[in-house]
Amino acid sequence: MGAPGWHRDPAHIHELRYFDGAGWTDQVSDQGLVSSDALPEGPARRPAWATDDGEPGRFVAVPPEKVRAQVTCTTGADPISAGTGDVFREPTLVVNQRFKLTNVNNDYSIFDAEGERIAAVRPVDPPDALTVAVSHVLHPRTPPLHLVDRAGQPLLLLTTSGSRSRPTVTVEHAGAGEVGRLVKENALGRTSVAMIVDDQRWGSMHAEDLQNRCVSVRDHAGTEVARLAKTFAGFPKAMFVTGDNYVVQVHPSLGGPLRMLVVAATVSILTSFRPSARLASTGTGGGGASA
Repeated sequence: MGAPGWHRDPAHIHELRYFDGAGWTDQVSDQGLVSSDALPEGPARRPAWATDDGEPGRFVAVPPEKVRAQVTCTTGADPISAGTGDVFREPTLVVNQRFKLTNVNNDYSIFDAEGERIAAVRPVDPPDALTVAVSHVLHPRTPPLHLVDRAGQPLLLLTTSGSRSRPTVTVEHAGAGEVGRLVKENALGRTSVAMIVDDQRWGSMHAEDLQNRCVSVRDHAGTEVARLAKTFAGFPKAMFVTGDNYVVQVHPSLGGPLRMLVVAATVSILTSFRPSARLASTGTGGGGASA
């Protein structure tokens, strides 16, 4: 580990600790908040961010072996990451939702194939619980979301507009303006979403079932460039939340705006484009085994 940068805290107290190239510093980061804490001596303690699924206000810390199991079950291959730590460069992403009783707040962690957490999804300036509940009743729409890197720095901003049945998700790159839009093309049936860049259709995503358990992402020529597959999240999650865990396979050569839209589509299929409550209640959604 010669290069300076943020890495997992070797003391297992904080999420990340800064390595300056010569040694570990006192700079630590937890969910994007940087503070100072000297590296202690003695046995390592449990990470402060590794909370149980049911604890409110925290992201779930999924054990790496569980993430790898999701990849193996879905792809049938050994879970090997590219080791980039970059959500836009890893060929396999594993998206896990924090356990909660409602889908009002959207909190997700994104891992590479080997279980290293490389990104997260968080509401922009999340209000208190009462405000969220009232807003959800009066304006049942996905709030703006930030996709952040493992140090908590914003990468993409996702803003949903339009009707509930045919929403549009505008994707902006942090500090660089709009990347493109994800536009749902149908109100009924299997989800079909156009991927628009500069008012041109660059690709699309197509659910292969009504519950978005398997979703194919294609470029403008109709060639599949990514695939999303829902995985079984476990009994509690399967009972209470929908669209909770996905494994995403992306073609290694895919880059540019389309790659960013594919990552944004991964988040949006869990939020803005999730199945309706009526369909989710049929028993086939919310964590059914991936096809």
